[in-house]
Amino acid sequence: MSNKPTCFVSYCQEDICPERMEIIIKWLSRLCECKIDFLFDGDVKFSDTFDEFEKSIYNVDSILILFSPNYKNRCLDEGNTGVSREYCKILYIMENNKKLQQKEYNKYIKQRKPIYTVLYKGRPETSITKEFFSHHYIDLSSVSKFCENRNQGLTLTDNFINLFKKNFQDMLNEIVVTCIEKTDEYISDYENMLKNLFIDTKSEQINLPDELFIKTIAYNRIIKQQKYLIVGRKGSGKTTVKNTVSSISGNKYKGIISILADQFSADETYRLLFLNKKVRSDIENNFSELDSYKIIWNSFITLYCIFVVYKEYLTNGFSKSQQLQHITSLEKTIVDIFKNKDRIIELSDEEVTKTIYFYVITNLERYIEDIVNKSRNRMQFYRTDIRSSYNVEMFLQFLIGDVAYHDFYYILSFCNKKIFITLDGFDTKFELFKNTTVILNDEEEKKRRLDFENLWLMMFMETLIDLKSSSKLKNIIDLCLTMPVDRIESIKRNNRDFYKYHANTIALSWNCRDLVKLITFRLKYLNAIDIRENDLCDDNELNKIMQEFYPTIPTSIQMERNGYINLPLFLYILRKSFWRPRDIIRYYGCILTLGQNQKNIDNISIKRAIKDESLRIIQDEFFGEFSNIYPNLKEVVNLFNLKKQTLSYDELYEIMKNAPIVINGSIFEHDFNKKINILYTIGFLGINPTKSLIDSQYLYDEYAFVFTEGTSLLRVLKSDLKYQCKFVIHPIFSEYLFLQIDYNNLICNYTWEYVNKIDCNNVDYIIYED
Repeated sequence: MSNKPTCFVSYCQEDICPERMEIIIKWLSRLCECKIDFLFDGDVKFSDTFDEFEKSIYNVDSILILFSPNYKNRCLDEGNTGVSREYCKILYIMENNKKLQQKEYNKYIKQRKPIYTVLYKGRPETSITKEFFSHHYIDLSSVSKFCENRNQGLTLTDNFINLFKKNFQDMLNEIVVTCIEKTDEYISDYENMLKNLFIDTKSEQINLPDELFIKTIAYNRIIKQQKYLIVGRKGSGKTTVKNTVSSISGNKYKGIISILADQFSADETYRLLFLNKKVRSDIENNFSELDSYKIIWNSFITLYCIFVVYKEYLTNGFSKSQQLQHITSLEKTIVDIFKNKDRIIELSDEEVTKTIYFYVITNLERYIEDIVNKSRNRMQFYRTDIRSSYNVEMFLQFLIGDVAYHDFYYILSFCNKKIFITLDGFDTKFELFKNTTVILNDEEEKKRRLDFENLWLMMFMETLIDLKSSSKLKNIIDLCLTMPVDRIESIKRNNRDFYKYHANTIALSWNCRDLVKLITFRLKYLNAIDIRENDLCDDNELNKIMQEFYPTIPTSIQMERNGYINLPLFLYILRKSFWRPRDIIRYYGCILTLGQNQKNIDNISIKRAIKDESLRIIQDEFFGEFSNIYPNLKEVVNLFNLKKQTLSYDELYEIMKNAPIVINGSIFEHDFNKKINILYTIGFLGINPTKSLIDSQYLYDEYAFVFTEGTSLLRVLKSDLKYQCKFVIHPIFSEYLFLQIDYNNLICNYTWEYVNKIDCNNVDYIIYED
């Protein structure tokens, strides 16, 4: 075989004679400019025996089935016919495609064999097998005359070519694109393109160029300290906001405390508080567990602030003599913690974080023992003595001494600049701790670890917010805390008083205008075009950039819905996204890479590339993010496999009635309406409300998703109203779940008028409300 893509053609000779099949194959070859080799039993060049020919189906890149009445009969026939043997192999390949797509996506890209179907003759119910009945097919059954004799011999009729040229051209282009995406060259180009578009600030520890940063509402509120807790999905740009605020505002602060949650050892803390029997016994019998977390976090932040003040002294000195008189005790504290004051300026943020945290938790055990030993033995005094001594202030004085404690706050009273504290980085180590927890067989130990993780994080966040609002440090610190949605959901479920933090919290949501601006600026940057913050960035500007630098890529996509409609490329991408920067950048990355590897790019090429990227986003982003809080999420989502995209309340209930959603590995949510709320909040389900609900809630579209309407809709959508609504599965899942699509109705048929209304009226929703 050649290196060209190959397509195995399966058909029944009783309905399609080999001569006619050969004419169709030759026409398909001309249509794809001979870029594809077709294998069918009338062409003997590929094998010497039919047995070898049938086995070649495992080595091709794609399969084309021409369904007809006799083809279906042969498939159902238990006899050993060529068609039945081929069909068994095709079913095996189809199942393997599904398994790889949903479980091992990287293998799927390399090994998949797309299957295309044609209704050649007969009615669907008499010709198409049940396994392919819901597949989209090219319908040739109404054609009365395929071929005619001309001077050059038997050939396809002009009528046939005019009717079906586009359908087959689309199929052939998709086969070519699928094979291009398998190549090492494409994969390498794709990775480089994403790196260039993302400008990976997180992994490479660099700041995003100022001209590329989009100043969202969340950014403006953080800068003014009107809000300081940013909540957003992974990929929504939380880290970029935090880094940019730190970079732009650096001069107004005496120092920046950049805390990454992954730098703390959850295991070390757990071992101290739960596995050390003596400490555990003391905490359970004499102390408060919540107070223990509060003491740890408050002391950690205070010691880090002492480090910042001392580092500023080493770097710039103090301008006021009163401060100099009190620095000696702080220097002794720093030496006690870090052993060597000469390296203070050189220490990385991670070294400082780990050293101070370890110093705090290891001394907590010593402090507990000290309190117990000093308490009066008489019962009426013992507990009072212990509890009155177990607080942040006394622990800090125990750690650093009375003199250093008071000297620190005295020095702060002369400071004009604040300390900026950022929190981010809930990634690898936290997931490892939770993953270890989830697989435990000991349910009591599992619950203890889950409770610990949630309380530990909750008290860290609460401590920082309390320090900002009511502590001795409140006038000396500013905050920028970024939390992923799954972490906030975990904390909220364990803290009934979480509502009190709403005033300090803002969701990092993106509107369409800012997403257009983001990708336009990235493309300008990629092509060395000057960028100004006030540059006009609308769809016209984006199209202008695309046409100038990527002229082979179409700026609109044609879709078949009750006829044909054209969607602007950006809006087509938007409907396949969760309205996050990461989604938009990834889609444009795959399209631009395709442009580098293929000369002629049409609608089908774009659609194929976006379909494949949507599968990556589902696996890497959607499941990668939410499976931490909902461990069985993939199993729940897969219940919708081969189901309709639009479902009634009763149909949705039938699918989910026996499937609880597991929360944090220990809570099993069986309430159906709460399960709907969860699937809506994470973006899997949308709501198709009644007209009265659309009018009363001032909704702008017949399909409401969390990223367009927020969660405020859930507050009014009680169970009786839900029963009247329909529900839709997000279009990004269409291919992953092989959904039954209503080709008369396009879900998320966005227009610029609609998204501009959303931009103006719904940019600041809170996505974690009940």
